[in-house]
Formats: sequence, C-alpha cells, structure tokens
Amino acid sequence: MPSKPTPSWSTTASRASCTKLTATPISRPSISASLRSCSTPSVLSGMLRRFIGLLSSCGLVWSALAQYDARQLPLFLQAGFEKQPPAWGRIRWVNPADYRPEELSKPSDAARLLYSPTGIPLVNIAPYSMDQSETWITLHHRNPQLLLAGANDSRYNYGGNYRMVSYRSTDGGRTWSAALTPRNELIPTAGGAAIADPGLAFDNAGNAYYGHIMAQVSGSQLGGTNGVFLAISTDGGATWSELSPVTYNAGQNVPFDDKCLIAVDTVSSSPYRGTIYVVWRRFGGVPGIYIARSTDGGNSWSVPTLLSSGGGDVQAPMVTVGPNGEVYVAWRQELAGMTSAMLQISLNGGQTWRPAPVIAQTVGTTGTYNSTSGRQVLADKQNIRVSSYPAIAVDHSNTPRRGWIYLVQSGKDVQGRSGIFFTYSTNGGLTWAPSQRIDNNTLHNDLFFPAIAVDPVTGIIAVLYYSSQHDPDNRGVDAYLAISRDAQTWRHIRLTPWTFYIDGPEDVSYQGPGNYYWGDYTGITAYGGRIYPCFWMPNAPRGSYSTLDVYVALVSTAPQPPQALTVESTPPLPSGTVRLRWRDPELNLLGEPLEEFSIRIFRDGQLRATVPKGTQEFTESGLPDGATFTYELVAVTPEGMESEPARISGIVGGALEPLPPSALVARPHEQGILLSWQTPAFHVDSTPLYDLAAVYVYNADNGALLDSLRIPALQAGTPAQLLLRVPIGRFYQLYLRALSERGNRRALSQSSDTVLAYAGAPLQQLLATFDDSASTPAFYTNGTWGLTSRAAASPPNSLTDSPDGFYPNRSNTWVVLAPVVVSAAAPTLSYEHIALVEPGDTAVTEVSRDFGQSWVIVQAVDIRRSAGFRDSVENSSWFSEHRDLRAFIGDTIYIRFRLRSNLVRNNDGWYIDNVRLDTAEPDAVPLAATPRWRLLPQPATERLLLELPAEAALEPPQLFSVLGERLEIALLGLEQRGELRVLIYDVSRLPSGLYLLRNRTVAIPVLIVR
Repeated sequence: MPSKPTPSWSTTASRASCTKLTATPISRPSISASLRSCSTPSVLSGMLRRFIGLLSSCGLVWSALAQYDARQLPLFLQAGFEKQPPAWGRIRWVNPADYRPEELSKPSDAARLLYSPTGIPLVNIAPYSMDQSETWITLHHRNPQLLLAGANDSRYNYGGNYRMVSYRSTDGGRTWSAALTPRNELIPTAGGAAIADPGLAFDNAGNAYYGHIMAQVSGSQLGGTNGVFLAISTDGGATWSELSPVTYNAGQNVPFDDKCLIAVDTVSSSPYRGTIYVVWRRFGGVPGIYIARSTDGGNSWSVPTLLSSGGGDVQAPMVTVGPNGEVYVAWRQELAGMTSAMLQISLNGGQTWRPAPVIAQTVGTTGTYNSTSGRQVLADKQNIRVSSYPAIAVDHSNTPRRGWIYLVQSGKDVQGRSGIFFTYSTNGGLTWAPSQRIDNNTLHNDLFFPAIAVDPVTGIIAVLYYSSQHDPDNRGVDAYLAISRDAQTWRHIRLTPWTFYIDGPEDVSYQGPGNYYWGDYTGITAYGGRIYPCFWMPNAPRGSYSTLDVYVALVSTAPQPPQALTVESTPPLPSGTVRLRWRDPELNLLGEPLEEFSIRIFRDGQLRATVPKGTQEFTESGLPDGATFTYELVAVTPEGMESEPARISGIVGGALEPLPPSALVARPHEQGILLSWQTPAFHVDSTPLYDLAAVYVYNADNGALLDSLRIPALQAGTPAQLLLRVPIGRFYQLYLRALSERGNRRALSQSSDTVLAYAGAPLQQLLATFDDSASTPAFYTNGTWGLTSRAAASPPNSLTDSPDGFYPNRSNTWVVLAPVVVSAAAPTLSYEHIALVEPGDTAVTEVSRDFGQSWVIVQAVDIRRSAGFRDSVENSSWFSEHRDLRAFIGDTIYIRFRLRSNLVRNNDGWYIDNVRLDTAEPDAVPLAATPRWRLLPQPATERLLLELPAEAALEPPQLFSVLGERLEIALLGLEQRGELRVLIYDVSRLPSGLYLLRNRTVAIPVLIVR
C-alpha cells in the first residue's frame, strides 16, 4: 500500500500516548497422540465419546465404580469439556509424559492470612499449585503449639509421584511448612494409582502417625494391589518414614480397603496407652467396617476385626478413645433413605467388642439420591457427593462431663429439612440423648461435612460444618463453627470471609456420570481454649476447583481485637504528640461476653504502656516530627489469652506529601486558559492538609512549570481558579501538583489527571477544509492523525487517521478540533468522509460540552456505512454526514474523531473533509446530548453496573471481545436510582481481559480482572 502524500505545512500538535482412582486403560501414546491430533472441538467431542464407550466395554462400569471412593478422572474426559471457556483453572492441557492434565497455576497473590467477619485469623496452610481438599488436623497435647494437618493434595497424586502431604506448624497455627510421606514401594503405579484419606495422630512420646490408603488401578480391573498404610514421624512431622502396612491386598480382584482413619490412646492412666487404632471400610471379600490395632508403634498389626453387621450400606468409620482407654468406633449405615450412626465399643483395648453395635441416632440421609452414580449428591451444587457420616469425640476434660461421648451428622429431620444433628451419651455409649439440631441455618438448605472436637482442658465442644445459609439459591457455601460449653446451648461463628460458590462444572471434579467430587470430610482439633477448624475453600470468592486451598481458623477464648482504632498527630495537638483512640472489645472470639482484660500498647514492637479496660485513649509525647510509627494494641485476659493486634501506622505530624488537586477543568479564554480545580484537603495519609503552600501548573508535553497559585489565594479543601496566560490558538496538555511546606521540609503531590486545554477564545463558526493554514483550525491528536493530499472532498487536502498507510491493530487514536460555540443559526455538524474501517473496528464522532470530561457519541460507523466505501480510497466516493447538535445550542463544544481497531484486521483508514457547523437537515433522528455511560466498578470481577440516564431510550448493549466476537453475559437486574437507570450484569465467568460494551451509538471499554 503506497503511503499517503502529506502537505509540507502542518498545524498538528501531537503527543504519544485429590485424586483417588485415575483410570488408565489405554496406552499413553494412543491417548496423547489422539488428543494432540484433534484440531476441532467436534473431533475432540467424538473422540471423547468413543473413549468413554471403550472404557465401558473394558469393564469400567460407572455404577460399579461409584461404590468405590474414586476421586477424580482426568478433566479432559468430562462431557462438554471442549466447550469450556479458555480460562485458568478451568481447562487443563495434556501432559504427553503421562497424559494427566496439568493444573494451571493458581493466582500467585492469593492471601496467606484472611480474617472472619468477627476477626478470627484464617491461615492458608497450603498456598500451593493445584487443588487440595479433604482435611484432617491434630495437635500434640504435651506441646499444643505443634499442629499437623493433612489433605488430598493433587500435586502428589499422579504420574508415579504418589505421596501424602503433611502440613506442620510449631507456633500454634501461625506459620506452616509441608513434608511428604515416603514413596510407597508396595503398590505398582505403572498403570495408574491413587492415594488419599488423610488421618493423623500423636502418641504420648511425641511420635506422629499418618494413615492413608493407596491403590493400584490396572487395566479393566476395579482394583489392583491396595492397602491401608501408616507413616511415622519422630521429629514432629518434619520428616516421615514408612511403617508396616495395616493391610496389604496384593494382586488383582482382591478386596479394596477404603476410607481409613486413625486414633492413638494417649490417656496417661489407660492400660492400653500407646495403642494405635486404624479403622477402614472394605469392599470385596468379606465387606464391612474393620479395625486393627498396634501395640508396638506400628511395627506390627493385629488381625483385622470385622465390626459392621446388619443390612444397609455401611461406610465412613471413625475411631476415638475414651478417658479410661475405651475404644469407640462410629460409622454410617444407610437404609431406605435414612442414615443411622452406628457405634461399637471395646473396653479392653480393641481385643473384644460388644455383640452388636448401638444406634446413636438416625437422620434422613443428606442430599438426594442420584440413580446414575448410585450416590447421595447435592443437586444444587453440581451433584457433589455427600453422605450423613457420623463424626465422634469424647470429653477428656476434668469437668462434670468427663467421659461423655458426642456425635454429629448432617442429615434431614422428619419434615425433610436439612440440619446438623447432635447427640451425646453419658454412659459410655450405651444410650443416647434425643437428637438436637445445632446449626442456625434458617433457610434449611444444604449443610454438610461436619467435624467435632472437645477441648480436653475446658470441655468446650466445637463442631465445624459447611452451610449454604447465605444463599437462597443454595449454591453458595460458608464454613461455620458451632460452640457449646454444656452440650445444650450453642453459639455460631461464621469462619469464611466470603461466600464461595459451587455453581459451575469448573468448581467440582468429574468422577463419571452423576458423580462429582469436592471432598468427603473435614477436620478439627482443640486444646486449652484454642480451637483449630481445618477445611478447604477456593482462595478467591469465585475460584474454581483448581483454586481449592486448605485453611486453618485460629479460634479461641481470646478477646476480639480492639475496635475502631484511630490516630491523631497533627495540630491542634502539640508538635511531636500522638493520640490513640479505640473502642474496647466486648466479646471473645467465641462470641462470649468478656470479663476482665487490659490493653497492651506497643510502638514499633516495644511495649509502651498497659492500660485497664475502659481507658480507650492513649497519648504519647516527645516524638520527632516526621518520624514514622506503627502502634499495635492487644487485649489480654488475666489467663494470658491475647487478641489479634489492632494496628495503625502513620507519621508524627502527619505525612508531608499532599494529595493531588482534583476535578481539573480547562476552559478556553481569550487571554489563555481558565483553570479550575478542587484543592486537596488532606495529605496522603488522610491527615488534614494544614501546611498547604501552593499549587503548580505544568505542561505535560515537556514537564515545564507554567504558573502557580499560592496561599492565601487558595485554601485547602476549597475550589480554586487560575487564568493561565500562554500563547493562544493552540492546544496544551496540563496537570497540577500541590506543594506542602513544614519548616524547612517541602513535598509535592503526585500529578493530577492530565487535561486537554485550548488557549484562546472558542471559535464562533466552524468550516475546516484542511487546505491551508487559514482553513485548518488548531487540532490535537494522541496518535498519527494528520493531513493528506491523497484524497479530498474539496482538494487538495483532507484529515486522516494514518497518513502513512493502513491504521495499526489494537489502536485507539483520536483528533480533537479547536472548541466552537454551537449557535441556533448553525446547529448541524456536517462533514464528508470515506471510512475504510473494518467491521469490528469503529470510526466514532464525539462531542464534549464539559471541556473533555465526558463525551457523547453522535456517530459510529465502519466500511458498511456507505456502498461507496470500496477497496481503496481511490475507488471510493465521499459520503456526507449531518448530525443534529440542537441540544448543544449555546454550549462550547469540542469535536473529536476517534478510530478504534481490534487485534487482527485493519484497512486504509478514515478520511474526513469539510467539517462544519451549518443549517443542513440532520440525518435520521436527533440525538439527545446525554451524559456518557458509566461503568462500575472498573476493573470488574463479579458484577458490572452500567449507569445511564433514566429517560434515555435504551438499545440493549452487547459485549464484544477484542476480536469482535459477541459474548453472552447474564443481566441480573435493572434498578431505578433517582435519575439513573442501572443495569446489573454477571461477569464472573469471563476470563480476565479487555472487552467492549456497545450498541449502535455508544461504545465503552470494559476491563475484567481476576
């Protein structure tokens, strides 16, 4: 394409602007090669259907698999996978080495420390790539600062690298590290394997034990070699070594051992102290609930004992030890839509058991039955599998309830309403109190995955569970904690800082038709007034399954932090003085009323004072002006329980740097430019701007200082004006900076927004033919706009966006003409143009009546505007536009021509000539001079609000990608807010990026950031 001839003269001013079962019945090369060869979604979809059919023909029958605790098939086998949007955490690619899709990385900026709505710290203990789910936690009773947790961690559940991960804290849960169990040499992994079901416990000597299952998956067999395994750590969880297997089923078509948990007798007076108990569910062979014990630290194991009896589906055993060495094993038994919590009891260290188990309580089974998978599922949460398993704990405290047994289940009452149901036994499990519902979910929607612990010091009972009580649509989830000191009355604490949602296929792990995994159980432990709920959730409110992390909440009887902490350090206080004010906490972290406490006050880590409850103010003097400080206030009870610190930082005397001036407007004036702005009222730290000295005006094109306004002509926090006398008849780019002075110290603010300003009186009439200097008004461009002699409606010249060839991709360039007053005698904007602008790109004509603060689109076109716009400007004919500006009569306006291009296509550009205000009959209907659309927030993450005038006739806008592809977004609602109409869109499913919201007359960019 030849370049466009340019006149030798120019008046242009420019400025550059947990997996369990991974089926692998086909060889790796065949699958990876097939996937790599797929070039279209339809090919991939067909291949998936054939592959799944082959799985069925090989004997991997989904209904049979559903009876196993299979966690995760590769996501690329999911029906409809090829239709998922290309966003991180939603689509995984094939790893040719083992064809298991790798997870895309989680956001690196996920918070490591969050807080519940009541100030409870929530520590992310697994801020690692890939997903973690299904948790357990324990602590060492002789060193309760030492905690160990476990989870199904997908980083170590594929590709031959099958390990369990332990998370370790030595400071009461504040910080965490991770360690791996040894590689299991007994389970073949060549054809695929799975490792899962974490369970941990300490013995009295400080040894830690980690129980889990591991299974081979080979060919068409439902289960190959598998077993229940135990690792030991003699250094508090820093390293692990393997012990003798609890069970080991070698070969094919052998029993499959699933869902194991562990307990250790640590009761000092127990004759069975140090005994390790492991329970599990066996499929195949003689199925049921089994237990084995070890009396030599896991080096050898007893013959497994079958505990379950009776009909129904049994699963999910849990074992615990009483204060005299009693052994209690609970499990669920499902029958006819009901789930009973069964309990077996041994009084001699697991050697013998009662003739029959005791029924502790019976509830309606959680969820609904899915006939495809044969499982109970939560239908509103992508069919994640659930059950009404029992969680059990025994009171070891020296309170009147010592020896009581507590049990919880999720389930339904006789009216079919969901709940968390609690019961207790005061006689060693022989009889049980009537069930009581202990949650506070008034919606009666989903509650699931409870865990229970009893503090052996205080006797506090703590129950962790998930609840959907903050979402009437039953898709949102929060973690809750129910607390009781008497097994009768309960307090409820919301642990999660946000409601997260399980409402899309990317939020769960596909396990076969009707079977989706999100986890199976949670964990909790407690000691000395401190409670440690351990659960998983996405690390962002709309995170997907791949963003699941493990969190531990640091709940205790410690006070809530001091509230509403503020600091003053500016006049009228004397120089060098800092005053703190706060509001005393009234509750502890359990929501109980606080009695006695004091407030410790630290400055920069040093204790400065301890004041009694009720003081709520502290003043410190003699500090050097300008020095930085950080104060921390900690509430402390007489028992030594400390709150989280309330922190505040600042500078003695306040920061010196002021905030920048705002609301800058530049109006054309016959002597130059009339500037108006709002003078800042505060420093950058929000302290009053008591030391304002001046406001400076700068030329943004070269950084030159043009003028200033000093006190007393201006005052902090008030409007100000300045007539800037500069050469007229041209454009300037201007910005302001405020100056503060304190003694011999001075500081400038950051720059204000830059504004485009025209110096000189506005034009009274407009006729721009661009043929010589007299017929070309001053104009300003942010790009390459200029004059060309290649084409002209009135030779020799016209105005074009790209004088040197095609316009570039991904550009947004504009040119603004000198301001003009719209008169009643000439209220029509007319011009001739040739718009060789690709569909998907846009040539926009805009006017501004507020000196560039906002713009109204009066025309938006591309090459389709006229049949005379052809393959080149030489073969095209000029087209006349006439836009109605009667709504702007009496206004001084800027006229702007703007060309926006997309990523992939471009063309010769936009040629404009004979721009004028005249009396021509306007095209089509008059356009009202309405304010521009306003989008909130920008950037957006979950919701996008579009504000527009209530009286405006609305053509529904459409959302487009940068490639010009129209996208579908859900309109959540429409609200009337005074004179504004507000459209609310759901953009939570859009990947991060730049989009365009537009109709035929208005277009505005939209930024989505995750």
